[in-house]
Amino acid sequence: MSTSGGEHHLRYMLLMGEGVPFVLRSLMNREVNTCKKSLTDILSAKEHDLRELFKHDSQFKKLFPSKGHVNTELESWDIGLLSQILLDIFGQDLTLHERVQVKSFGYSRTDLIHRYLAVYEENEFTRDMSDLVVVLLRLSAGIDQQTYDKCQDLVKDSASLDIPELMVRLRACHEYDNKMVAEIDGSVKAKRLKNEPKKTNSIDLLKEYEFSLRRFEESLTKPRLKEIDFAYAQTIDSRIEIRSQTAENVTKGTILLMNAFHIILGQIAEKGPNNVRIVSDKILNATRTVTNLIQSIDGASIFEVLYNHVLLNIKCSSSRAMKKVLKKLLGPEFKAALANLAETLKDELGATIHVKGHVMESCILETEDHLCEQGLIVGTYDDLSCKAGHKHPIVMFCNDDEQFCCHICALRHHRACPGLRQTTQAEKINYAKKDVKEYSARMELDDAVCWINGICALPNGSFLFTDENNKRLKKIDSAFNVVTQIELPNAPYDVCFMENDQAAVGLWGKTVQIMNVKEHLTVENTFELEHSILGLIYSKKKFYVTDEGFVYTYNIDGSGKHLLYKSNAELVCFSKMCLSADGEKIFIVDGYGGLETIDRKGNHLFTLREEELKMSRGISLSMDKTLLVCEYEYSTVLHIDADGERVLGTVLEKLNGVNRPSALCFDKKRSKLIVCQRDKYEFLVYDLE
Repeated sequence: MSTSGGEHHLRYMLLMGEGVPFVLRSLMNREVNTCKKSLTDILSAKEHDLRELFKHDSQFKKLFPSKGHVNTELESWDIGLLSQILLDIFGQDLTLHERVQVKSFGYSRTDLIHRYLAVYEENEFTRDMSDLVVVLLRLSAGIDQQTYDKCQDLVKDSASLDIPELMVRLRACHEYDNKMVAEIDGSVKAKRLKNEPKKTNSIDLLKEYEFSLRRFEESLTKPRLKEIDFAYAQTIDSRIEIRSQTAENVTKGTILLMNAFHIILGQIAEKGPNNVRIVSDKILNATRTVTNLIQSIDGASIFEVLYNHVLLNIKCSSSRAMKKVLKKLLGPEFKAALANLAETLKDELGATIHVKGHVMESCILETEDHLCEQGLIVGTYDDLSCKAGHKHPIVMFCNDDEQFCCHICALRHHRACPGLRQTTQAEKINYAKKDVKEYSARMELDDAVCWINGICALPNGSFLFTDENNKRLKKIDSAFNVVTQIELPNAPYDVCFMENDQAAVGLWGKTVQIMNVKEHLTVENTFELEHSILGLIYSKKKFYVTDEGFVYTYNIDGSGKHLLYKSNAELVCFSKMCLSADGEKIFIVDGYGGLETIDRKGNHLFTLREEELKMSRGISLSMDKTLLVCEYEYSTVLHIDADGERVLGTVLEKLNGVNRPSALCFDKKRSKLIVCQRDKYEFLVYDLE
């Protein structure tokens, strides 16, 4: 049965408010028992340090309400206080995985409170709830059986309680005040959340998943690690995620898939809703193809499928087995098996189904922790030397040949290898040394902070910026100084260079203004369209204009309207566009997360939807014909292949100073990338040579 975004949020809040404090208290009790001292004695001995640690008197007073009195009633401690004490007093005794998760609980709780009235989409809820369940069950399993069993009960309650009982339990949580719970309860009852636009204040954390994955893959290839037998079996968790247009189809597909895995692994299948059919032989066969890829590896086996979501718990007895499992999970065979599974589910349910696999980062960190405990070096390559005897440092890794090499060997022996890349150590150094300069787009006439939402390059090395907040078009010279501007009748959304010192600006509403940009900015022509203008490019005497899920073409004077392309997606918002290097493809950014590729005739070529593309804003063609896309939600600039079909990696992130990027433009002549950010006077210029 489909659930509203507000109800999703309630269920997530309940598990966060009950499950997280329970596990944190259990960890605290375990560590106190290990110390063989009372919590009162431990805290009293650290009173001075804790006074320095806490920035707010309220937290300190929770621990020491009066002189000589220590509050050791853990039930009265909130997630923030529990996390802080665990990390600062017992942190060195926790495993790396425990430290990472305890720290993340504090961030998650803060973010949840900041966005407690936000809409919780079905896919977002499924992902976040699954992640929380996995973390809680794994942490509790490391404490004792009783804690694990209790944690399972809390997980089941959060998923199955009816709303009235759920509200009673929520009101009893120390984490949330009555006002917050009452407002959400009222929103659910009024069913307001279902149609409200999404409002999300995401946690400002670096997205390091892919970097961790590459580092881990390299570590398992180091000569000293290739043949290591683990002291105890290490785990790779692979989450199998079902996606579809409706929540009902996601639920049905997930239950069918869970049951199929359970049957194949000789476990008891979970009972689903009455309208979910028994698992067919076709689904069993398609699922068996997935399991066989893992079970065929010597030293690896699927240990279990965890409760409440499809997550394969794969045990590996050696580094070689883990390397093979990782290669399988990231390789084409596994993707093909999941694609076949999606087609089978599509035939079974009569709806479009997508199945994606995702290796969990927590298991990677755990294994790295285990390797470090054995005295093995992870993530650095200073202990390696080039096999050819060159005295250059190891900076490249070829995943095809499983070899580390210097830059000379990379050119001589691995140039044609698709799996050749920088080592993560070299990549980290390059990120830190990436040259960036900050310039200002502010003018004395500006009434508000700048919001540059569109950029285009001019042939003479200058640039045009559209400033939505100040309703201006600004000209930036080749030294990145603002040299002139023109006030516009409405807020601008995009700008593109045409030819013969002309540029076109798309304004809020339906207006296009043609500007002469040779020296000063002057209006030469204005015309109205029949729809909004969210993106605008010019090619071969034609304008290409986006509006929501449509792409139109117009003649140079605004006549000859033609619908070039219409998206069939349920939720779509086309905005910025760019042409391929040969001018035959049009790449269209989808504000809801994705990249659409069509040809000049309007034929659909490809739709790219990845987790990294959540709220795409700007797009630009780079020097090697590949694409650069700025991702507003995650504060990144992504590198995408020349066909718009694959994310190649992350070019810039918060580590490089990027925060909520709203537009970008690549200067091919000087290999510089201009990145503008929302509600900021300053823009950034990166040297990418």
